[in-house]
Amino acid sequence: MLRSTDNGASWTRTGFPVTVYGVQALAINASGHIFAGTSGLFGGPVYRSTDNGDNWTNTGLINTNVQALAINAAGHIFAGTKRDGIFRSTDNGDNWTNTGLTNRYFFSLAINASGHIFAGAGEGVFRSTDNGATWTEMNTGLPNLPLPHVIALAINARGQIFAGIGGGEGVYRSTDNGDNWAQIGLTNLYVGALAINASGHIFAGTGWAFSPAEGVFRSIDNGDNWIQINTGLTNLDVGSLAINAGGRVFAGTGGSGVFRSVEAFPCAAKGDMDCDGVLKLEDVVLLINCTFLGEGDCSLFFADVNCDGILTSADVVLELNKVFLNIPFPCS
Repeated sequence: MLRSTDNGASWTRTGFPVTVYGVQALAINASGHIFAGTSGLFGGPVYRSTDNGDNWTNTGLINTNVQALAINAAGHIFAGTKRDGIFRSTDNGDNWTNTGLTNRYFFSLAINASGHIFAGAGEGVFRSTDNGATWTEMNTGLPNLPLPHVIALAINARGQIFAGIGGGEGVYRSTDNGDNWAQIGLTNLYVGALAINASGHIFAGTGWAFSPAEGVFRSIDNGDNWIQINTGLTNLDVGSLAINAGGRVFAGTGGSGVFRSVEAFPCAAKGDMDCDGVLKLEDVVLLINCTFLGEGDCSLFFADVNCDGILTSADVVLELNKVFLNIPFPCS
């Protein structure tokens, strides 16, 4: 395992055991403790580091093939495995309890602001609203395949859930906590990675094995439309994505290492609703739709032009003044 302390410019090896095969998942808790889920021929445990990766401790789950990790607001750790179910630790990884769902292959885990846990598996999506005590299958609207293969999950600030599906089924979205799903794009592509930035823009990584690899796509309108953003990306097989606090996107590829976006996403300017770098009438229309209809990408990052934390008619007036009279916004 490698670590970068300079935004990806250079990488050094951590103290992670070199004899361990296959780090499949990483998660960091509020105390900065790092958890690594591993797999191998005979399975692998979860490792923990409390000193930024210098030293690691085996916390258990030996022979379980851990594929996904997630940590809730209470610090409880959840580990999705290959065929052994979903495990939970309430004591920082010292002890683990199997919450059920054995004989399933879990690829991804995500937790919303209410603490509801979503698990992506070969059989679709499962949800727990009671910290993993019980699970419910939530597949209404997902593709009618023998195995939908929910490879990636991501949740935006509004609690909407996005699922990357294997088998060329693209991305699905749920706006009702997983009760129903609808396909929203990237059909015929294997979507194995999803990430959402502070402005609610969604990034999707594509490609796996013999599936088409077309790099990274971005949506600035909640998944309704997607564009490729592959300039400089020499390997289009993208299996993992991460976004740092500064908005830069990191893409892990199959065989060519890690790539970093040259610029932060999305747009840098207040009021630039479509992120094309120009303030114009179309931006006013988009802001009106956000403010009065709740439609489109309504992130306060660029829609809240007076920086009062809410969208009102005052923002629309300021946007009009900026576009037509070039009167500066009161904040930036």
